[in-house]
Amino acid sequence: MKSLKGKILRGFLIVNAIVLIISGSNYFFSTQTNKQTTQVIEEQLPVLVLAEKLSVNIAERTSHLSIYLLLGQVPYMRAFEDSTTESTELEKQLLAVSSTKETKELIDRLNNWETAINDMIFNEFMADREKARDNFKNTIEPLSVLLRDSFQELSKKQEKNITDNAKQVISAGDRNSLISAGIGIVALILGIVIAIMTANSISRPIVRVANRMRLIAEGDLSNDELKTRSKDEVGVLIHSVNDMNVQIRSMVQELGNVSQTVMRRSEELSHSAMEVNSGSQQVATTMEELSIASETQAQSASDLVESMGSLTANIHNANESGQRASQVSNQVLELTEKGNEAMTESISKMKLIDENVKDAVGKVQSLEGHSKEISQLVKVISDIAEQTNLLALNAAIEAARAGEHGKGFAVVAGEVKKLAEQVASSVSDITGIVSTIQKETGEVVHSLNESFVQVELGTDQIRTTGSTFEVITDSIKQVVNQIHIISQDLNNIASSTDVMNASISNIASISEEASAGVEETAASAEQTTSSMQEIAANAESLSTIAVDLDKLIRQFKV
Repeated sequence: MKSLKGKILRGFLIVNAIVLIISGSNYFFSTQTNKQTTQVIEEQLPVLVLAEKLSVNIAERTSHLSIYLLLGQVPYMRAFEDSTTESTELEKQLLAVSSTKETKELIDRLNNWETAINDMIFNEFMADREKARDNFKNTIEPLSVLLRDSFQELSKKQEKNITDNAKQVISAGDRNSLISAGIGIVALILGIVIAIMTANSISRPIVRVANRMRLIAEGDLSNDELKTRSKDEVGVLIHSVNDMNVQIRSMVQELGNVSQTVMRRSEELSHSAMEVNSGSQQVATTMEELSIASETQAQSASDLVESMGSLTANIHNANESGQRASQVSNQVLELTEKGNEAMTESISKMKLIDENVKDAVGKVQSLEGHSKEISQLVKVISDIAEQTNLLALNAAIEAARAGEHGKGFAVVAGEVKKLAEQVASSVSDITGIVSTIQKETGEVVHSLNESFVQVELGTDQIRTTGSTFEVITDSIKQVVNQIHIISQDLNNIASSTDVMNASISNIASISEEASAGVEETAASAEQTTSSMQEIAANAESLSTIAVDLDKLIRQFKV
């Protein structure tokens, strides 16, 4: 899987490769320049110096020999011999640095001139000084002039070669400077392009995630999934945000359905409670009538029969009402238990959302850590640029010490310094980009923390609603038990009424039993009325909670 670390390292390696190419090209060009300069210093310049020295040496020996021939003084002869010894050493040095045909011919001519001096001057001087002087004037001195001119020509030729080579070095230095500048410009453009591409590949997906998290925090869950082909940490973050959006949207839809169901069931429960309450009041009225009938039973048997018939009908009606109330209460209990289960499932899903948000916060914080690593890498590049600048400065100092021969090298050092400054400028731009990434990552963390707070509030609200559902469930269970008791009591009353109708002959005994049954029924009716009022109050509270839950859910756009 590609990671942000890999992208950053790849860009860093490319920049290092560019710097390496620039350094290699500068080293190559510097090597070529040094090679040409070394050739001038080690080969051509010594020939120039030695040719000048030999020319001067020939002039000195000619002068010493001329004075010796005129005056005959020994010091001049010794000076001639010293100059000859020096000339021999200079000849060896010249042959060591230049073994060309021209050089060898000059050395041979010089040796022939020295041989002529021995033969025509020194051998003749002791026998005939005038002849020796004539030989010097007519032969030796013209030859010395020719030799001096030949060595002067060799010196001028070497001077011309040195000048031409110097021009070539300067021209090569200018050409190398242009090439280095071109490579530097291309490297700078490539570095800027790579920096922009790397920054965009990191910042754009993060901005999209931040905008989507802001919409989720505002309750807008209706947007499509974020598209991405990235498989790095940012891609994982985008997929996590998409999953979180889908899960929150599904949970909100389910909560909406549950709230609507609870509202409908609470209305039905209120309606049923009103019907049961009405039936209970009817039972209470019937019990009053039964009590009056029991008191007047002794006066009129026909009134008793009529009252018993009315009582029987009312008791059967009450029994049917009790059975209906029992059925309705069972339905209410079943719906309440389903609502409780739905609330439990909603709490579980809110916990899952909470974990996803925490995971997203962790990943964004990890991304912020990677951006800090980018800052460290950029600092390393900046240090390299500073070192390159120092190397360029040292090179310029060395070129200045070299004088005229180091001008070309100074130009190259200047270009290297400019390139180092351009790299430092690029590093500054990259530092700004990384700072922007860190700022946007902080905003994403802030947005995720706000979403986390909203999810926590929603979880607490759903937990509170779940607790209320549990209280309602317990209350409805108690109501169901009471309704079952009332139904059983009504069945007992119906049985007692049948016994009274069957045993009309024992009116007194039946009247007493009826009186007791009336009291029990009245008490049960009062208890039923109280229970139905409690059911109605709980149903109204449940309806209010459902309305509040529906308002909370409507804040989300799905």
